[in-house]
Amino acid sequence: MITRTTARRILLAASLVGIALAIRSLRPPHVVDGVSRVQASASSATISTVAWVRTVWTVAVHTRKILDERAALERLRVERIAATATDAEFDALQELRETYDRLRDLGVPVTARVIAADLTDRRQSIRVRLESERVIPVGAPVLADGALLGTVVAASRTSATVELLTDARARIGVALATSPDTLGILGASPSGGVIVTQIPSDASVHPGDAIVTAPLADAVPAGIPIGSVVAIRNDADGFFRTAAIDPIAHAGRSRFVAILVPEGG
Repeated sequence: MITRTTARRILLAASLVGIALAIRSLRPPHVVDGVSRVQASASSATISTVAWVRTVWTVAVHTRKILDERAALERLRVERIAATATDAEFDALQELRETYDRLRDLGVPVTARVIAADLTDRRQSIRVRLESERVIPVGAPVLADGALLGTVVAASRTSATVELLTDARARIGVALATSPDTLGILGASPSGGVIVTQIPSDASVHPGDAIVTAPLADAVPAGIPIGSVVAIRNDADGFFRTAAIDPIAHAGRSRFVAILVPEGG
């Protein structure tokens, strides 16, 4: 049987233990077995951050290596084709090699041979055969002579149909080579050739200015050369101007083209 005195002693002992635990809980967190909990947490966070940075860096390096290897493989494929090419074809392939070097950061180049052309008033397009099987996304830019020739509108793993800039349905956002801002919309002129419309009336544009692609379409990266301004006029509404463009690339003289596939494509 527990006496009243024993009960009091038990309650007193329990109270002392509680007080001791409370005092221990109030001790600074940095005095626990001589090791700072705060420092340990910070060290753990630092180690995790360093590991994450190393992982991201490793992935970036391997991705760059893969893209460089793809570009090198495409160059070798061009070299193989050039070995049996005619003089005219050899010159076109040489231009492709230079294009790959200039635009390597914009995408992975895929070499294609022009096999047919539809250059009528109703349609301006070419048909190309891929030199290697690849998945080509619709909208991918197609280059010739180091500049934009058109975009892919249909594709299989071995061929593609390219809508030229001179097609009445073609629309490409463009900018001045000296400015990242969108200048206007490039399309076919009713009288032939290509023009840039919807240029703000206060935009500084002059004959001779270089025109490049603007970042309006996901599949077409910004900065691809297109041509230069040859003339500019004010629209009737007074708010916009229209510029006539001399394109660099011409379908009639292109035997080979380069299709830029996005990284990872």
